[in-house]
Amino acid sequence: MHSEIQSEWPSAVKTRCRGLRCELRVDVGENGKTLTIIDVDKYSELISHRASKCDYLIFLTNDKIVAATVELKSGNFHGNQVLKQLQSGAQQISGLSNKFKFDVEKFLPILLHGSIRHASELKTLRQKKVSFRGEQYSVIREKCGSKLSNILDKSP
Repeated sequence: MHSEIQSEWPSAVKTRCRGLRCELRVDVGENGKTLTIIDVDKYSELISHRASKCDYLIFLTNDKIVAATVELKSGNFHGNQVLKQLQSGAQQISGLSNKFKFDVEKFLPILLHGSIRHASELKTLRQKKVSFRGEQYSVIREKCGSKLSNILDKSP
């Protein structure tokens, strides 16, 4: 699956997840694990996707496939917009898993953010979920600069 994605859209495959002032520290992908990071802006250009989009898709394979949709927000954000972006990523992951015939065994909708100025945006994120293959997932919120390994360790 990883090699097929890399060969089909090589310009969209990246080695890190970084925005203007926000980054997910990708510290996994060794010890037999295969990691693929897709820059959704580049990928969306290639497939002519025009709707809301998240920043990155991550696929990590060891014995099972973990897929994550990642949104980076260093400043203010609107909870409903973040949910739309993460939901779009969930749909793209589903489409890729259908295209390349693999099963996602663990799904993670991740928001990395800077300071939060409006508690109402957090409330929106707590109350609403991201849907993936008929199940509802709470948004995993972490600070910019967090490590992917820590998020994976804490995730359900």
